[in-house]
Amino acid sequence: MQISNGINWQIESIRITAFINGQLNPSILETWLADVSENTPSQVNKTPSSFTGISRSMAGFLRVNWNAGRLDVIMSSQEPQLGHTIAAISEATSLFDRFVNRVPDIDELALVDRIALGLVLTFQVPSESYGLEILSPSIVCLKLPQSARDFLYRVNHPYISHTVDNLLLNRLVTWSVGQVQLIQVQINQDGSQVKQTITENPTAIRLELDINTDKKVQLGADSEKLRNLLNELKTIALNIANSGEVNMIE
Repeated sequence: MQISNGINWQIESIRITAFINGQLNPSILETWLADVSENTPSQVNKTPSSFTGISRSMAGFLRVNWNAGRLDVIMSSQEPQLGHTIAAISEATSLFDRFVNRVPDIDELALVDRIALGLVLTFQVPSESYGLEILSPSIVCLKLPQSARDFLYRVNHPYISHTVDNLLLNRLVTWSVGQVQLIQVQINQDGSQVKQTITENPTAIRLELDINTDKKVQLGADSEKLRNLLNELKTIALNIANSGEVNMIE
């Protein structure tokens, strides 16, 4: 899918966070992880009240963490230190169908009181000035001079859900242009520190989306309601990626 604003995003990671009103079964989470990733989990740590598991899938690493009522399902690159992504934006719908939309299928899933979708997108550019030039049309509330550096812009345009009556949805968006660095810090015995750059990814535009339900509202969402909300959050996220901030001004 060619993006209307000229930015053909690559997907760096997808995250679903659900705050659960009740207990989950760690063994069921392990089975779900294996089924969805179509692979045997490489790491599993489970107790009666928590679960952590990682499994390799065709798209990347699928991680499931559950602790203290919070469930995180994260799909990310197998080699993020090399700047690898998990898919082009054109494959977003397929990835959601294969991973995100299957969260409501977790057996014995307790009611969900709050839900959030995190999506990190990136697009490599030859320079910061060029990145600002092509990003500028996506941000209608801000004039971006090409001479700008270290650009970071964060905004939240909440609106009322079309799925759940009177539910406020936060649309938190962070735009940036620059380089992502992986730095190793060595602490010496005398307390001094030595920093070493391990990797430095090419200059890129990044779009970090956090679409979430109002923390003041306890949803009590069953699987069907959760599925509808996830679909709405996905639609919001992809619309912003496609057309920028203009899609948030209502």
